[in-house]
Amino acid sequence: MSPSAELLDEAGAQVGTVAEATVHTSATPLHLAFSAYVIDPEGQGLVGRRARWKSTWPGVWTNSCSGHPCPGENLPEAVARRVDEVLGIIPADITLILPDFRCRTRDPHKYVGRQYRTSLCSSGGYTVDDSPSTVVPAN
Repeated sequence: MSPSAELLDEAGAQVGTVAEATVHTSATPLHLAFSAYVIDPEGQGLVGRRARWKSTWPGVWTNSCSGHPCPGENLPEAVARRVDEVLGIIPADITLILPDFRCRTRDPHKYVGRQYRTSLCSSGGYTVDDSPSTVVPAN
């Protein structure tokens, strides 16, 4: 079974699910998502650049990672799963920093983001590899 995203009504209540791979279109329905910001023990944040082959926001610098919780999955579990999948980091601590944030965005290629978004920060227990072969300074 492919991953699903939770569809929401205007009040934020779950009203169904949709295949995650098809949720972002030019008429994206309101759905649950999260943004994760990875902060190392020294307070350095890890930003990522979306792959150029992605259909939404290709090549854009953004948060450490984002994703959709699976139906029934709590947000800290979803963040830990996604950070590990994308970055190979198992977060030691996950803190809610911006609950219940709703946004609507449009990328240059017609896709619309329409999420009930929660932002979480993970930190501790690892360091960001800032070697020139893997990280481009953001200055």
